Amino acid sequence: MPHYPQFFLANTDYSIKNYLRYLKTNGQDLNENDVKTYIQWYRTDLDWKKAQKNISLGQIRELERALNELKHLSDKDLKATIVNTNNPETPTIINKYINKNSINAPGNTISFLQSSEQYTLPPPPPPPQQQQQQHEQQQQQQQQQQQAAAASTSSNNIQLQTSQPQQQATNKRKSDCIEQLPQKRQQQRQDDDDDGELLDIGIEYQPPSPDDRYLVGNFDASQAFYDFQLFVANHKAKYYLESHLHHVLAASSILLVRPGRMPKELVDVFGEQQLDSFINDLRTRIDMNSRRNSRLPMKLILYLTSIVEDVLAGVKSRTQGMCSLLSMEGKAFSVDGELIIMEEEEVPIPGRVTKQQFRFIKSLANLLDKLPNKVIMEEIKEHELCTRYLDPILCGLFDNPSDSVFFRWTDHSNLESKKSALVSKRRPDSCIARLNGVKWDNTLAYGEVKCAGESDNLYGICKDTLRVGLFSKNALDVGKMKGILGFQAVGRTITFYLTTLLKDGLYTMMELAEITIPGSVDDLPKYLMDLTKVLLVLDVCDNWCTPVDLDQIQLQSQRSRPTLSTPSFCRIVSSSTCRSRQSIMKSYYN
Repeated sequence: MPHYPQFFLANTDYSIKNYLRYLKTNGQDLNENDVKTYIQWYRTDLDWKKAQKNISLGQIRELERALNELKHLSDKDLKATIVNTNNPETPTIINKYINKNSINAPGNTISFLQSSEQYTLPPPPPPPQQQQQQHEQQQQQQQQQQQAAAASTSSNNIQLQTSQPQQQATNKRKSDCIEQLPQKRQQQRQDDDDDGELLDIGIEYQPPSPDDRYLVGNFDASQAFYDFQLFVANHKAKYYLESHLHHVLAASSILLVRPGRMPKELVDVFGEQQLDSFINDLRTRIDMNSRRNSRLPMKLILYLTSIVEDVLAGVKSRTQGMCSLLSMEGKAFSVDGELIIMEEEEVPIPGRVTKQQFRFIKSLANLLDKLPNKVIMEEIKEHELCTRYLDPILCGLFDNPSDSVFFRWTDHSNLESKKSALVSKRRPDSCIARLNGVKWDNTLAYGEVKCAGESDNLYGICKDTLRVGLFSKNALDVGKMKGILGFQAVGRTITFYLTTLLKDGLYTMMELAEITIPGSVDDLPKYLMDLTKVLLVLDVCDNWCTPVDLDQIQLQSQRSRPTLSTPSFCRIVSSSTCRSRQSIMKSYYN
């Protein structure tokens, strides 16, 4: 079979039209009845080029575009292309079907390929001398007509001459746009085409160490997650981020745990009962079950409710209500439910307002200061969402300058975000960082924000979840932390996660709680019912978002795995988006 590798050196356009022209210029006789043969040669050369190691990304896209274009060409179009290649002159409706072998036949008649009708040729041309005289007369007449027209419309001609280059440039730009439009559509179809094999994603999954595995009874969760990673690596089509968020996170060795929202492939690898046992054991290790099962401090709830109701009824102003809330620090409730001042603050007696409870009270006071009286019925953009709704609650819960812990709206990339090419392209929306002297030290938490108007943008929401996971993983690796808190806000709904590295190669991103911020002062009593969830998040943050012990630093380094880079992300994830795809992140946000 003929092979033409030089075609790719002489052309940047790999279309079938250029390929046939190249064959023609290299002495190959083209027969429109051998269309299938030329297509076979063409596909063979394209596959050869695609298998080269030094091929660039632009050449890969051009190859895919050429193959996609070939799919949409019919045999009739290909035959017409061969005819045009053999005869560069522009064909007409008549001579397209003329049997060229019959032109010189006796009798001055033409036979058509698909018709038996005969047409008589015009009379033979005059002798050469007579032709020359006629030609000279025609030229003289044309020159006289041109001179007369130029004398009468010289001013109009000047304007036309000056505007003609501009018109030509405009027409060229329009033609370029029209020519590029099919290429853009083909590129979009190429991105949506999931039939081709994946390229190497650049990450070799290392099996977990036999001596450092996550065991739940006789079930090896580390081995099950490694099997799921191999399933992801062996997949032959690109993933949709909206439908395969767990798969993409698994490429960076992160296991996203959202009880009741796990993908079918992951459940099949783990087993339904084993997966439930693993999640329950993970909750126990994080100490989530004890906090979830704890009862609400009713005396505290009733006292806070009375302050909020006094503000709503107009008995107290907002400032007075804030002062009443902030004055609860260091106090305790008596048997009768009254607040009393304790002289010894460190005495752990029942009824005392704990530090974590007071952080909740601070967030309540901040909301009382910032929220409108009624829910705003217009769309709230991201900046206002951050400053009026998210900042009061998150600063009240996590901002503690006395302990050098600050909640920040970040405006630059930090050390952990620079570790991954994917996340370094966009800085995190917010973080919680510790200040060491006058320099920022370890990061304790990361956050991403989307306004409620983006709640149906599943691709953007899943990408934010991916960023939170990658930020947290890199912070574990760089800062040698026990755990990193992550939170994602969509509208006024905040979801909290804890990312940990408990065993070799197994990063777990556990969903802790989902909290809804009130939209107005009238809704503040609803926020009081989330006290148990807030205390769970604060307790997990205090216990886990700390550096590992010195003797565990080397073990932490041995357990770590590489993070998915931008080129690898683009190779396994389709760039197409669809708001109607099934997604575990789909919810109803306010």
